[in-house]
Amino acid sequence: MPRPCCRFIKDLSEEDRAFLVKAWRSHSVHAVRARAHAILLSAKGISVPELTTIFSIDDDTARSWLKRWEERGRDGLEDEIRPGGPFKLDESQREKAVELLQEHPNNPRLVIEQLEQQTGKSVSRRTLSRWARSAQLRWKRFGKSMKKLRDPKLFAQIKEQLTELSEKPDVKVAYFDESTFSLTAVVPYGWQKIGERRTIDLSGARNKVHVLGIEEPHQVVSYIHQGSINGATVADVLDDYASHIRKTTVLVLDNASPHTCKLIHEKQKGWEANGLILFPLPAYSPELNKIERLWKSVKYTQLPITAWHSLQSLIDGLTRTFQRLGRTVLRPSMAQL
Repeated sequence: MPRPCCRFIKDLSEEDRAFLVKAWRSHSVHAVRARAHAILLSAKGISVPELTTIFSIDDDTARSWLKRWEERGRDGLEDEIRPGGPFKLDESQREKAVELLQEHPNNPRLVIEQLEQQTGKSVSRRTLSRWARSAQLRWKRFGKSMKKLRDPKLFAQIKEQLTELSEKPDVKVAYFDESTFSLTAVVPYGWQKIGERRTIDLSGARNKVHVLGIEEPHQVVSYIHQGSINGATVADVLDDYASHIRKTTVLVLDNASPHTCKLIHEKQKGWEANGLILFPLPAYSPELNKIERLWKSVKYTQLPITAWHSLQSLIDGLTRTFQRLGRTVLRPSMAQL
C-alpha cells in the first residue's frame, strides 16, 4: 500500500498570503483561482489527498500545483505559454470586428465580408462568434419595444405611482389584460434527444379561445371565453371580479377600446363603490402591466404540448393551467361548445 503524501506548503509570508487571497477571490482565470486556493489550504495543513477531493483533481495535479509554487512562487500560478500560431488579426482589428457586429448584429456574413475588405484577412464564423462571446455579446432574439412612441416623463410618473400603491397595506394592486390562444400554436422550447426532433401535432383548425386574466399578488383570476371581446364582455368580467374582492383593489389595464368604451365609463362608479378602482395606463406602456409576462409563460412553458391537438384539448389545457394559478371561470360562451 503506497505511503500517503504528506507534502505541505510551509513558511508562507504575509505578503504572499495576501497575494494568494486576492488571486483566489478575484482573478479572471478559474485555474489560477483554484491553484491559489489550494496553496492557502495546504499552508493550513490540508493534505494532498484532501485537495484532490476538494478540487476534483488527481494526486499528480495537486502535487504539481504545490511544486510550481515552491519553485516559481507567484509566477507558478499562471498557465505556461502554450505553442500555437499567432492571432490572424491583431487586437485593434478584433475590436473592429466587434464594432461591426454591433452595427450589423443580425448579419454575421456581412461582418465577415466587411472585415475582409478592411483588413485583407478572412475569418470563420466560428472565430467571429468566439470574439463576440469574449466581448460579452450573446446570440439571442431581439425584443420589441414602443418606447420611442410614449411620453417618458408620464411613464416614469405612472411607474412611481404603481410602486407607491403596491406598498400600501390596505390596497391591492392587480393587473388586467386579455390574451388569445389559437390552434395554430406557438413553438415552445423543450428537452429532446440529440438527433431527434419532437413535433407538435396540429389540427389545422383556426379556432381561438380567449382568456381575460387578472393577476393579483398571490393568484390569477381567469375567465375563459370564446368569441369576440367587447365592452360588454369586459364589463361582465369586472362585475364578477368586483363581487369577490375584500379590500380596495386598484386594477391596472391598458387603453384598448373594450377597456375605454362608454359602457366601462358608465359602470366605473358602481365598481368603485365595491372597492374596485380602474387605473388606466398611458399609451405604449406594456412594461407596466405585469400580466403581460404571464401570457408568455403560459404559452411557452406552462401549457402541455398536447394542448394544440384539438379545440377541446386546448380548452382542457387552459383550464388545468389556470386552475393551478388561482380561480378560473368558464364564461357562458364556453357552454356552446
